[in-house]
Amino acid sequence: MLGIRLEKVMDRNWFALKNFHMVFYEDAARLNGYLKHWEGGQSMEDYLKEVWKNFPWYLKLTAWCAKHISPYRALTETITRAKLKKLALGKDGTMHWIRSGNEARIKAFYGSREAFRQIPGWDAALPSLDHGQPHRRLKHGYDEEKPAPDIQDLQKAARFRGGMLLARDWEGDLHARMEWECCQGHHFQMTPHAVLKGGHWCTDCISPPWEYEALAEKNPFAAQVLLPDRK
Repeated sequence: MLGIRLEKVMDRNWFALKNFHMVFYEDAARLNGYLKHWEGGQSMEDYLKEVWKNFPWYLKLTAWCAKHISPYRALTETITRAKLKKLALGKDGTMHWIRSGNEARIKAFYGSREAFRQIPGWDAALPSLDHGQPHRRLKHGYDEEKPAPDIQDLQKAARFRGGMLLARDWEGDLHARMEWECCQGHHFQMTPHAVLKGGHWCTDCISPPWEYEALAEKNPFAAQVLLPDRK
């Protein structure tokens, strides 16, 4: 879009294959009604046209120079590649993980070292992003059809997350803070509404991606998203 060719400024295997935001919205279409992220159509071509239309004039000028002035484009691509390579090789970069043998991060972001090796060059076609996974609602560990949850439902929801409800009594107020314990032994306070309706849980357990699998082994609720292929 800016006249810079991807194959000139980065290698294709610099990109991780897994773990982006790890956030799922069942009502994504409703959310888009407020945020308008989908404007511009569903195809990549329509999206790029929409982005270009909203580009400031100086970026459009940069793109024109890169497209029509070969020395300018070559210089821009050289500088861009140097900066991106520095990021990829930095201590938090994907290529640093490969070279230093950080198997935990390789598994978390690529799936395996073998999967990394199989990433083709830019001359190969881009793989389909449609993995054919059907939509399904997440289970929450308690009977969601009941008109109002009771303390047993809170206990079930906590156990489904590998933890427990520490409070012994509850008057039914969904917005009253209560004491919980997570699967890693952290104690925290949170409202039943945040847990049951918001999907929130222990903030100390917001693990880095390379620890997702270990967390999912203890937390069946998280495993539905972190290990979706496991039956």
